[in-house]
Amino acid sequence: MVSQSFQIAQQLIHDICYLSVQYLDTDEVIQTFSKTYMLHTVQNFLNPATIKKLCQTLTCGKVYYIIDQFDIHFILFLIDETPVVAGPFCPLIMTKQDCLKYIHHHQLSPCSPNDLLSYRSLFPVISEENAVHIIRSLLHILQPSSNDREIEYVNLSNKPILPEKQELDFSFRKNYSELIQERYQLEQRFMKDVENGNFHAAILNLRNMQRDVAFLKEFGTTLENERIGAAIVRTMVRISAMRAGLPAAVIDLVSSQTTVTIQNAKSVEEIFREKEKMVNAFCRKILSHKNHQYSNLVSNAMHYIERYYPQNITVKQLADDLNININRLISVFRTETGKTPGSYILHVRLTQASRLLSNTDLSVQNISTMVGIPDANYFIKLFKREYSMTPNQYRKYYRL
Repeated sequence: MVSQSFQIAQQLIHDICYLSVQYLDTDEVIQTFSKTYMLHTVQNFLNPATIKKLCQTLTCGKVYYIIDQFDIHFILFLIDETPVVAGPFCPLIMTKQDCLKYIHHHQLSPCSPNDLLSYRSLFPVISEENAVHIIRSLLHILQPSSNDREIEYVNLSNKPILPEKQELDFSFRKNYSELIQERYQLEQRFMKDVENGNFHAAILNLRNMQRDVAFLKEFGTTLENERIGAAIVRTMVRISAMRAGLPAAVIDLVSSQTTVTIQNAKSVEEIFREKEKMVNAFCRKILSHKNHQYSNLVSNAMHYIERYYPQNITVKQLADDLNININRLISVFRTETGKTPGSYILHVRLTQASRLLSNTDLSVQNISTMVGIPDANYFIKLFKREYSMTPNQYRKYYRL
């Protein structure tokens, strides 16, 4: 039985440093753990029978620190006589060349360096010292009366001899201030290209930005690092889109869609591809917006709707506030956008609702009220007509 204290600590550790901590209390759980984390049969520790046997030998006075054949780290210990595992995690990030040496050393055909590099990138990078400190802290919280446990190391890595890391020779690089200036100029060009809807130039500058810092990544990268990088790029693109006059509802929609795919990415390469897809999507939207060349009347109406959609606004109120005849407003708005003001109000409300469904835990009733549709049943009907699924189905599918 998982205690509430353990669940809270488990979630906190995962949220802070992405380290998984879980019970290994049934054969089914052990089988799943093995299937999830074993890349190659050479990883003897991850064989279900080996894990089960080791769990049976655990004692309350020790913490077992396991290092497997790929230098992947795990920590095993008991809580109330139930086996618990923390990990996997890596204390260091390997280069592709390091992975190649591991492949040759262990004769891991048909495993490739990219396979090993991608596999290791799935796990958080945590030093041995910090990992042990996390587990000691966890045990102190859950079992405050117990003494610090002895650490017993089980090293199965049989590491190949790797060359000592040479200090990077930065002599060929310009001084730091010039590097910062060059980076700033690249970013400004990138943002300007996005603002102009120039996809090809924007992608070229994006790749140049990534190459510009490549010399700092001798030890590779991780999924979490690249997700952070993608979030920075997304912010830059959103700012560019706002400068281009793209409606906020459209920016949020495109942004939330790419956020989902990047969060669910399984490799660094997939994140790179999704970043470029995101830039492409924004550039296309910006070009489409620019080509429409909305009049001041329609632009003002759209901005008004995007600002006041949560309120009980009507087309008559919109026309009155813009000081124009309602029939004239409807006619011009439909001609330029292909929608009536009323249908655009509904479009903005449902778009914002879709963002709240994928980003928050708010109830459907609260969301419907927040976007200006207080009748939840009517909101569900409208949402299903727009997205061909109920709000709850949409949340489950697009949940971040």
